[in-house]
Amino acid sequence: MSLPMPPFTLPKGALASPSGPMLLTNTGPTPTTWTEVLRHSEDRRNLVLVALASRPGAKLFLVDLEHEHFAPGTDRNALFQLVFAGWEGLPWLIAWLPLAEQELAVRTADRCGMVLREGAVPHMITDGARPGTKRVSVFPCRTRNVRTVENRPDSVIYQPGGAVDLRGEENIRVQQIIDQSNQRRGRT
Repeated sequence: MSLPMPPFTLPKGALASPSGPMLLTNTGPTPTTWTEVLRHSEDRRNLVLVALASRPGAKLFLVDLEHEHFAPGTDRNALFQLVFAGWEGLPWLIAWLPLAEQELAVRTADRCGMVLREGAVPHMITDGARPGTKRVSVFPCRTRNVRTVENRPDSVIYQPGGAVDLRGEENIRVQQIIDQSNQRRGRT
């Protein structure tokens, strides 16, 4: 399945109020369930990539990975699935692809200024029901084949104003990747 084309967009209002999981396809978002997402995530043949959708660089990485290596309109595109889901009030992207393609994903992440953290499943710590207590939530996809997409430690986002700079550049690069992919397939 493929990111919506062009440009990459999340379902309307998704960042404000994430709803149930949505499989992102060339024809638009298709509702799915957490049960289905977990079924794919627990399949040991899959590499599962989890990214906070608003993380600078995450969109670039996933668009680059798909359009360069699992291009829409090719048989390989069926090997790349992408889901948008809300968890703990935040927007998340969950992608799965064959585990055998892990090195390809690692190289693409590096090229995009990202890293894939093994064993680093997202956690949220919030206020508990009683004053002075905390509640810890663990991301639903947490098998050994899950990798969390993060920025490299030397990323510009860790510098003052860096996230804003990176987002502007990221949007331009994402559109360039999509345009080049469309040109290669004869779509304009």
